[in-house]
Amino acid sequence: MNTRIFNKKPKFFVSYPPGAGGQFLCLLIISLQEPVVLIDGFSGHPHLAHISAGLDTSFQFSQGFLTHTSKDIDLEVGANWLVENFQFHNIDRNYYTIHGLLKNIDVITKAWAEAKIVHISVDGTDLDQMWYNWILKSMTFHNDWYRLKPKVQRIQKQYNKLHWVNHDNMDSYRHDFKLCTYIAKFGSLPFDLPLQHNNLDRCYWLKFQDIFNKNLINQLDQLIDFLCIKVSDERKAATIQLINEYVDSQKIIPWNILLEDYQ
Repeated sequence: MNTRIFNKKPKFFVSYPPGAGGQFLCLLIISLQEPVVLIDGFSGHPHLAHISAGLDTSFQFSQGFLTHTSKDIDLEVGANWLVENFQFHNIDRNYYTIHGLLKNIDVITKAWAEAKIVHISVDGTDLDQMWYNWILKSMTFHNDWYRLKPKVQRIQKQYNKLHWVNHDNMDSYRHDFKLCTYIAKFGSLPFDLPLQHNNLDRCYWLKFQDIFNKNLINQLDQLIDFLCIKVSDERKAATIQLINEYVDSQKIIPWNILLEDYQ
């Protein structure tokens, strides 16, 4: 029997490219409404289950979810699939936060009238830091270095470089953060901007740099208004402290990653 719990709780989706701070932004949304503990300031989240839909985070990274939120998916097909398959488990909060690599935000807002999306946008100047973050945070956390194999193969084919890298044993390069960042940057497919919904009140666009230069603090009132939540002065002050603690814990990439860095 399907044990999914249907409800009309607000659903706050955070859409972001890898390494852009999406998990932290989920924690920030929670912080605006209840106390949180930043266990690891660098990674930006305590436990993944704490910032997701009430159980685990695997579903929004599954092939089914990625397919049905892809750029070219038929909105009706994608929305119906999401409503039928996305499990919002019972939690004490009266809202959900969900982070994911959304390519199509229209399908989310079509699936759930109560859904809103905060999208972290990046430009070309952000890519080095973004991929460096992904290597240091996600890859070292999950220890799934095999995911770099197709990126190495793409570089070998497209740029005729890195033929000396043994892509069948990527674990052996896990301590070479510069090389791994290079592979992630030049071996990844371009991250498409998600489709913007016609109803601008359903999607809030936040620049990657506005998180890491703390300008997000100056945008908190706008974000609160967008989310339509009530926030006490105490919670707002605590969230500002959270932003400061997170940003001050970040590691700035020590190199410019250039294509000619490796043969």
